[in-house]
Amino acid sequence: MMPIISTLCALKLERDAADMQTRKEQEGLVRIFVEEAREDGHPVHISRALAMAAMYFAKQGYYERALAIHEQLQNVYDVLEHSGGMIQLYGYDYAVECFSESVQWYYLVGRHESAERQAEIVIHDHVPLQDQTDIDNMLRIILPVIQVLKLLDRAKDSDLIFKKFIINSFHDHSQQESDFWVPLFNPLAYLLEVIKMEEEDRFDHEVLQEMESWVLDDENSVFHLELERKAHTWMGELCWRLANLREDDDPVRLELVDKARELLEPVSLSQHPETFLKQLASALLDAL
Repeated sequence: MMPIISTLCALKLERDAADMQTRKEQEGLVRIFVEEAREDGHPVHISRALAMAAMYFAKQGYYERALAIHEQLQNVYDVLEHSGGMIQLYGYDYAVECFSESVQWYYLVGRHESAERQAEIVIHDHVPLQDQTDIDNMLRIILPVIQVLKLLDRAKDSDLIFKKFIINSFHDHSQQESDFWVPLFNPLAYLLEVIKMEEEDRFDHEVLQEMESWVLDDENSVFHLELERKAHTWMGELCWRLANLREDDDPVRLELVDKARELLEPVSLSQHPETFLKQLASALLDAL
């Protein structure tokens, strides 16, 4: 029964909780699922319910509440013991996804050491157990970690993780139908390259000019709707960082700033569930 309850809850939670009544109904469903799972007593069911609850409250912007639930999950879930059962019963390891997403929640509430510590757990304990050929799953787990580490002066580590577990894995194992995610590779790879240059204080100006030409070309801003927010946030940050490397009155700098605003404003202002991207886009716009 628990996987059935999980599916019903997930379908209800997909509705936009814009009004208070819908939000109360959704919170009630989450609470019931957690209670039923605890009554059942199986760690896999409890882990699934807690992961759903944490992800729900984070989506609503209640990061401290999400983290409190996630810390309960840490006391129940063991990746070696429970991951296989989670996948068998629910088709996907939602606990691992929650661990990965929590890296961003810790960062957003200012607990940067906890964010970094959680990132290490995900990379060293969880990622090696995943199916390396499943690019969709790998991206769900890897991207939240990369997005935070690059903000914690660890662009080199982010770049190594991205290349090892995503780009190299794609080229080693991908099938034709896996090409959906490929358009995300350039925006993130270019952004990480610029941040690495900043951290090392060594700039390849020829490469930087190539990046400027690429990011200012409107054709490179066109993405599938599911990929657009991620790509545009990274490209907006790339524009911001490239602009900061030019003089204030440089015409290219002004172009880059305008392009950054064009990319970031829709991510910052529209209603969508990717709250970390929304916060990052808003912070970048303020920096502009």
